[in-house]
Amino acid sequence: MSETGQRCAACLRHPPNFDFSVAGQDFKTASRFLIHQFKYRKDSGVLDALIRALFSSIERTYPRRQDDDSKDWPDVLIPMPIHPERRQVRGFNQARLIADRIGRRFDLPVHGKAVIRSGTSKSQSGLSAIDRRKSLKNAFEVRERLPQHVAIVDDVMTTGSSADALACALKRAGVQRVTVWVLARTPAPGDIPH
Repeated sequence: MSETGQRCAACLRHPPNFDFSVAGQDFKTASRFLIHQFKYRKDSGVLDALIRALFSSIERTYPRRQDDDSKDWPDVLIPMPIHPERRQVRGFNQARLIADRIGRRFDLPVHGKAVIRSGTSKSQSGLSAIDRRKSLKNAFEVRERLPQHVAIVDDVMTTGSSADALACALKRAGVQRVTVWVLARTPAPGDIPH
């Protein structure tokens, strides 16, 4: 589900385990280049531009935290875990860096060790949606008790398979509501660009 509250046709046919998603922008040529610079070249300078768009989307989507009606805000942020082998090669978890920035901006705690990636270390990039779902089955292990509403933070949502698998694990562990916040999201076929 997008920040507009509308589900795309694919989500209507196969509802995801997460309840809602917010993206800073569509994953198009310019944002793809910037995210790849950040993710694969360790260029954290481009994160400033990318994160500003996500901050704006979050602020448009949620009521102000100071208002009494702040129940929609997540209780904690969970960065999308990466396999230890991938983290060692890359040198960092990009989702953790993003979550830390969001946490500071909106005064939300980040639980970076609450979930581990226990499954495959194979990159999801280039896999079909079906292959992604297969490779992510039982890929996440929740290691601590979490509050009722959690936001998963990641750099990109393409098919939503990683977020879906993590949301499934979180809900099995007792979390009631899972939101996904990403820098960019691949638009569903037929979506009108914004």
